Amino acid sequence: MPTKLSDWWLEHAAQEADKTIKKMEEYGAGDLAMIGYSIAQMASRKVETQEQAAEFGIVFYALGKIARVMTAVEEGRMPSDDTWFDLAVYAKMALAIREGAWQIEERPNTPEARFWQNIAPGADPFASADQ
Repeated sequence: MPTKLSDWWLEHAAQEADKTIKKMEEYGAGDLAMIGYSIAQMASRKVETQEQAAEFGIVFYALGKIARVMTAVEEGRMPSDDTWFDLAVYAKMALAIREGAWQIEERPNTPEARFWQNIAPGADPFASADQ
């Protein structure tokens, strides 16, 4: 039985999906993996897959949104709806990557493709030492 809350939830989920899918189709997720890989390297953390690297990239973006929330509170104002919207989307992005619904595809001739080529030309930066 639908309720006011379930109707609201489904409506917002549809809006999130529409906006996120359009941006994903435009930008891909390679930048998330690139950022996540870089952060992991700075933290001396091994990254096993591009999906794991992308999740670390999402952590970076989410932290920026959390900083906006905290700044708003410190300044005596409420965080913007856009900030909360973005945080909700980032959480769903991480889950979609974990569940295999969002594939990380390398797009040729992009900054992220050049990034991976420069890390280890001809090598897979995610290959295990056993391979």
